[in-house]
Amino acid sequence: MTPVFELSTSEYPEGPPDILYSGGFWAWKREISGITYSEYSLTYQLTPFGGGSPVEVEATAEAAQFTVAVDGTLTPTAGRYSWRELLLKTGSTGTQVIASGLIEVRPDPATDTTDPRTPEQVVLDAINDLLAGKFSQDVQSATVRGRSIIHMSIEELLAAKSAYEALVAQDASGETAPSVVLGYFR
Repeated sequence: MTPVFELSTSEYPEGPPDILYSGGFWAWKREISGITYSEYSLTYQLTPFGGGSPVEVEATAEAAQFTVAVDGTLTPTAGRYSWRELLLKTGSTGTQVIASGLIEVRPDPATDTTDPRTPEQVVLDAINDLLAGKFSQDVQSATVRGRSIIHMSIEELLAAKSAYEALVAQDASGETAPSVVLGYFR
């Protein structure tokens, strides 16, 4: 896969981003002081929460940094992962974990057909539909992902709407966005 536009490695973000897309173009750089890059290798190991096979990404040693550029052929399952940065000196047998963190792999947007809304947003949308009168008068209930809205008065619906608006806003504000968006290329 060739990106739509080319980035110079100097434009890559430092370290892995918080969010990656399965099947997308991944790129970042890593500078480590006090080493000769040609004498080391750097591997990123992403392990899915709840177990499963880790995904490994090899960095390329350059004159003054390591770079990671994955061309879109890597398609790990969407979900949360812990990552470890493993440094290995050439000729040595032991790796050193020099950094670790959490990362979210999101589905490939080109092929993902799941509803991207949170469960709270789905319920809020159902409440709004009920308030807007999109359901007939005979139907006074809705079930969305196991949550039911049954025979609620307008006052109860308005109270539920306020509560779910707060939950949706809280969820939206708590989401961590990547510091640099490189884009998705297909």
